[in-house]
Amino acid sequence: MTSPATVPYERRIFGQWLATIDEVWQPGDPENANSPGCSSERGWGSATLPNVREAYGCGRATDTYVPGTLFLDDLVDGRRIAIHTGQEDSEILDIRKDGLVLYRVNDSIFSAQIEGDKLSAPTLIVKDEDVPEVHWVFWSSASPKATPGQQAK
Repeated sequence: MTSPATVPYERRIFGQWLATIDEVWQPGDPENANSPGCSSERGWGSATLPNVREAYGCGRATDTYVPGTLFLDDLVDGRRIAIHTGQEDSEILDIRKDGLVLYRVNDSIFSAQIEGDKLSAPTLIVKDEDVPEVHWVFWSSASPKATPGQQAK
């Protein structure tokens, strides 16, 4: 199998799926600063939220061009699914056994279902200024516990 990414740390395994962010290693290329979506990334920082635009330019994607394409490769049957986000700050957050995919595009999280060799139409789950800091999703089957002063339902 050939991975579409040339940056090795942008790969994650979710069960039988390999998730990859398409990043092309281009050291010294001034065009790297022009990956799609830069203008929509958070360009300010605070005590709790980093400057996303600056993080890409100064560290996270230095010397890489990130076109905003995510790949899902089924390691069992060889299917490849591409998700074209058009935003460099995109990543797969989880792929469940039932085929539900959660992925982040800048400040939004979407869900979609794997249907053969493509994804269903995405559904927006959340959009917020702190979403760029979400990098993983964890599931629990536990029911919520009541907080002090609340009754459990």
